Amino acid sequence: MGFTKTICDFAVETKLRNCPSQAVQNAKAAILDTIGVSIAGKSTLVSKLVLVYIKESLNGKGISSIFTTGIKTSSEKAAFVNGIMAHAHDWDDAAWSMTGHPSAPMLPALIALGEQENISGEEILEAYIVGFEIMGKIGILINPAQVRRGWHPTATLGVLGAAIGSGKLLKLTTEEMRSCFGIAASQASGLRQNFGTDTKAFHCGHAARNGIIAAKLAQKGVFSDRNIVESDMGIIHTFAGESQADMDKVIDALGNPLDILNPGLAIKRFPCSTQTHAAILCTLYLLEKHSIDYRDVSKVSCGLNHLSSKSLIRTNPKKGTEGKYSIQFCLAIALIDGMITPSQFTDEKAQSPEVQDLMTKVNTYTHPELTNIDMREGARFMSAEVKIKLKNGNSYSHKITSGYSIPLFNKNGFFSAELLKKFADCTINDLSENSQKKVIESVFNIESFKTIKELTSLFG
Repeated sequence: MGFTKTICDFAVETKLRNCPSQAVQNAKAAILDTIGVSIAGKSTLVSKLVLVYIKESLNGKGISSIFTTGIKTSSEKAAFVNGIMAHAHDWDDAAWSMTGHPSAPMLPALIALGEQENISGEEILEAYIVGFEIMGKIGILINPAQVRRGWHPTATLGVLGAAIGSGKLLKLTTEEMRSCFGIAASQASGLRQNFGTDTKAFHCGHAARNGIIAAKLAQKGVFSDRNIVESDMGIIHTFAGESQADMDKVIDALGNPLDILNPGLAIKRFPCSTQTHAAILCTLYLLEKHSIDYRDVSKVSCGLNHLSSKSLIRTNPKKGTEGKYSIQFCLAIALIDGMITPSQFTDEKAQSPEVQDLMTKVNTYTHPELTNIDMREGARFMSAEVKIKLKNGNSYSHKITSGYSIPLFNKNGFFSAELLKKFADCTINDLSENSQKKVIESVFNIESFKTIKELTSLFG
């Protein structure tokens, strides 16, 4: 049986009731976090510019919400804007097999289409878990080759997850889903060279919108190649050259375990590239433990994995957006300010003399323990070691191999305090404390909703 048909069968046949309870809970954490970072992302320049563009094309009709704007529009346009907002701060969650961000390109599509079609909360969860699984398993087949070639997996795989999830909501048959998948594959795009620009956020909105389009066209009968993953000029060949894993073993692992469980989901602490997080935590640890004054620093050495340079492409940023993909900038502001927040990623900060000077003192190298390590090892792959040398000759180092992402749940099974604080920080300017609590409780009980509109009415 072909790979494309197998994954489409899986997508059509999977039911939430057969998914492990922890997978369902993890999906809820992702939904809460994505809503939060989307609302926070509304304030960014790229989101404001896209809203101007969308308002120019509104026809006064629509059901789907652009979060916290009061605007209702088509599902495609809502998914497009919300997808951009979700990724605008680069604060959205990450997943290892896909080597990217699963929720920002997928969840805006599911919510927007869910509003249009009166989809239940249970169906949204079901579609999210299925889309996450497909992105992860195809990621195993084409990563890290596509990363080395310059593709952005959040975009190339994100549109596939958005399409599969949207097709699930529209109750496509296996054959319709194969068409949906083929249509989505021909829309897969996104270049890593755009990291540090507004276009990186566009990747997610583009994927979310195109996922819905693929599903709707397939529903109407538009036809595509039936084996778009494994064919000679299909996904694997185009993005990777050849499969990066045994296809039969990947098929056997489909849903066993679900990717959302293993290697799992990471909720980001900081609004910048995931590749910077362990190094930031190392730096903050050393700063506090040794009371380091950034003016006393003579050199910072940072050991990262062998693929970090494919994400951290901005070594001398002059813009705040570029700083999100610069280990030099992130460690400089961590040393100067003792924290990392969205408000620090400004052009003024990047161009300030103290940041510019400190960035020249930060150098990176591939850590011996992280040479050719498999990215699907997740936490270990994202490890970092930072050594800070002072002008007086003192030198301090620290290594982080885990714990750089926010815990999803507390010991009682509810969302963790860190996740709840992040959500509050993201939505403080748009939602009252009471509204925040209502959204949190609603997401935690989302499977009980007859329509997703019961949730989006709280922040639509």
